[in-house]
This record gives sequence, structure tokens and C-alpha cells, in this order.
Amino acid sequence: MQTVFGYRMGVKTVKAVKAKGGIHFGWFVVLMCFLIQGAAFGIVTNTRGLFFGPMCSELGVQLGELTRCYIFYAAATVVSIPIAAKAIPRANLRVLLSVFGSVIALSVFLCGSCRMVYEVYILTAVQGLCTAFLVAMTTNLLVNNWIQKYKGLAFAFCGASASIFGALFSIVANNMIIRHGWRSGFRTLGIIVFLMIVPATACFAVFKPENMGMHPYGWEETEDAVNDGSSEKIVGVPKKDALRSASFVFLITGIFVSNLMAQVSQIFPGYGESIGLGTRAAYLTTTAMLASLALKLISGRVSDRAGVHRALTDTNIVGAAGGLILLLFGTAAGIVPFIACGLISAPVAVASVLCPLWVMRIFGQRDFAALMAYVQIATYLGTPLGVSLMGSIVDRGGYNAFRMACFVLVAILLVSSELSFVFSKRLKKSRVIS
Repeated sequence: MQTVFGYRMGVKTVKAVKAKGGIHFGWFVVLMCFLIQGAAFGIVTNTRGLFFGPMCSELGVQLGELTRCYIFYAAATVVSIPIAAKAIPRANLRVLLSVFGSVIALSVFLCGSCRMVYEVYILTAVQGLCTAFLVAMTTNLLVNNWIQKYKGLAFAFCGASASIFGALFSIVANNMIIRHGWRSGFRTLGIIVFLMIVPATACFAVFKPENMGMHPYGWEETEDAVNDGSSEKIVGVPKKDALRSASFVFLITGIFVSNLMAQVSQIFPGYGESIGLGTRAAYLTTTAMLASLALKLISGRVSDRAGVHRALTDTNIVGAAGGLILLLFGTAAGIVPFIACGLISAPVAVASVLCPLWVMRIFGQRDFAALMAYVQIATYLGTPLGVSLMGSIVDRGGYNAFRMACFVLVAILLVSSELSFVFSKRLKKSRVIS
């Protein structure tokens, strides 16, 4: 493809693009990331639970046996992340992402043909492998490379896609399952996932602006552009020093905890029933999803205007307030549980939007890709463990223990994030020329 929306690949310079007055190509890259996350997370991951009931009935297995697929998904993702971190900067990105986009779509389609539970394990492991390449590293690296100004808003836009497509396609998938069966539902979603990912990656998957003779969006307002514009100065903490620092320990702790909390909304319906909400209990999850969507957009915008530290602190305070309300007044009826569940969804914004900005703010750009590989491993370990952990707490201590656990976790997130900034003052950043 020689041109895409007026951009001749590898030829246009930033001056020519500005003279044309068109949309910067970086925003098309952001749109691609939005569609990929919406497909891989919003559709593939967030609708999976809707299929478990009819699958258990037809395949003749228990729910616990089927949900074990999450372990295979997480394991495949974690193992693949270091490989993806090395491959993405070096490979032909259009080909690489289009291949993995096709594979994840095919795996969803083939779920409609499963006859044995081990086939589900294999296909979800394939989806985990693809997720490592399509989402875990791609969004963080590409948005960081292409967007200089409004970086927080760009990450927020991408992060919101999982909530938007998850809410939309939960309704669509549920209706398909009821009307046409779960097998047809999987096959239809597989086709939709393909149409969302592959055309976008074929057109817009470019690793960095320099590959097209361009600069990032907003580059002209940076110090490097004002001074000389002849070279990119990359400032940051060397990977070796970063991994041994106290800041990294607290950062990893905070990110792991935020991902433990990211799926806690799945426990909310049971909690709501325990305090007598009845049929309204299901709306606690909806409230949390809508609140997390709003908080993602707000936190990204605050990061652009007031800095990452301020955005992270404010978001964590919101989460801590929700945890405190849940702990002290969580047995009350009325609107209080809805307020608490909405506020305590704040860690979702930390996990999906502020995480890469947090890493950049403390450690800089120098070894950002290498450090994000470690961070994403913590992410994909924390997310599947969250539901299991909370479920075990409810089984052993009831929903009073669940409310206490939520408060403790959001408090740990707040403290660890603040300590990561406190100890970052000891770090020495070096400047290298790319």
C-alpha cells in the first residue's frame, strides 16, 4: 500500500504533513491501538465468561474446570512478553501484528468447534500468546513513540476501548448465544475480531515516526526541537540501575496490586446479594465499569495537565475513599454500595492508563521498552490472580473479609505509588543520543 489517508509511507516529513494541514499519522496509530485493545480485551477477554454456562452444559464439565483456561491464557502471555518486547522494534510491524491479529481471530472462531475442554485450554493459550504481541507491548511502545503532546489522553483513549467494547459486545454476545447458540456466537465474534484488527494493523502499524521521516505529534514543542532538531536526546535510568532500585520495587508492587483489583467487580454481584440488594446487585458491576471508563479518561487528562504524579495520587485517593466507604458503610442499603463500588474501580485506571506513564515519569525513556516488559509480566500475573484471590477470601471469611481486603489493597496501592516517587529522587538519569 503506497498511501494511507494521504501519507506516502516512508517519504513524508513532518513539515510536509504540517503544510498539508492533515491529521498527524500518530493519531491513526492510536486509533489502531484502540481497535486492537477493544478486540483483544473488550471482545475476546471480557465476553468469555458469557459462554461458560452453555459450554459447561454441552461439554459436560464443571465451571472450575473450564475457568482453568485463564491459567493457560496468563501463562502463555507472561512467557511471550519478553519475546514480544524484542521482536516488535525489529520486525516488519504490519506483517507481525496482522499475523497475530489473524491468529487470535481464528482462535476465537475455532472455539465454536470445541468438543473437549483441553481444546479450550489450547485456544485460550494461543490467545494469550497473541495478546503479548498485540496489546501487552504494542500499545505502550507505539503510543510512547508517536505521541509527545497529550500522551496521557492517548493512553486513556486506548485504555477506554476495553470498557466500551466490553460493555457493547457483552450485550451482543449474550443475544447471539440466546438466539443462535454459543458455537455461532464464537464464530461471529471471531470474524468481528479479524475485521477490527487486521485492516487497522495493515494500514497503520508503524513502530516509530522516524520510519516515515516524521517526528512524534507535539515534538515541535519539546526542548530538542527548539534547540537543534538534529538528534533525539533520550534521558533515563539505565535498566540495570532501575531494576535494583527501591522505586522499581514499589512501582511493581503498585502495578501488581492495581491489577489484582482490576477484576474485583466480578465479585460485586455476590456482595450485593449478601447485603440484600436482590436483582439490583448486578448493577454494581455496571456501575464499576462506567466509573472505571470515566476515571480512565479523567486520569489521562489530569496527567497531561498536572503531571503523572498528581494524576496517580488523585486516582489512588479516589480508590482509597471507595475502599474506606466499602469497609465502614458497605452493609448499608441504598446508594452507598454503588458509590463505593464506583470509586473503588479507580485501580483499573492505574492498571490500564497510568501504568506506562508512571514508568516513564520515574525511569525516563532510555530503557522504557525493557522495563515495560517486566511491568507487563506483573500485570498479567496480577489480573487472573485477582478473581481467584477475592473468591478465596469470600469463601473463607465472607464478604466482611472481602470488604477489608479491598480497603487494604487500595491502601497498599496508594502507599507504594507515593514511595516510588520518594525513592526516585535517588536515581541518576543519563542522557544518550539516538
